[in-house]
Amino acid sequence: MRSFTISTINDIKSFFTYLMNDLLIVFHPDDNFSDYVDIETREPTFTEIEAEYYENLLTTCFMLCEKEKQDIYEICFEIMTQNKEQGATNTESTEQQQGNKEKVCCA
Repeated sequence: MRSFTISTINDIKSFFTYLMNDLLIVFHPDDNFSDYVDIETREPTFTEIEAEYYENLLTTCFMLCEKEKQDIYEICFEIMTQNKEQGATNTESTEQQQGNKEKVCCA
């Protein structure tokens, strides 16, 4: 589990990028981390400790966005869009890395 400090909008972007690119989850800010499951095993993606840690980070993200008058959903969409654009140019290598399937999703 990677450690994060959320104090800027760029920190939020880094956290969201980590969730989507490194952990390969289909992330949405309204989803609870304890609801994510592995598609193949149907086991929880995160331990209780990990889910609580990520939930606390996400709460901080929401508070910072409110303070900075930023839309957390737009930030998430921006990261998703960047990933999709990069994926269009790197589809073959991404499929090889992921074994041609999503690894985790939200239940």
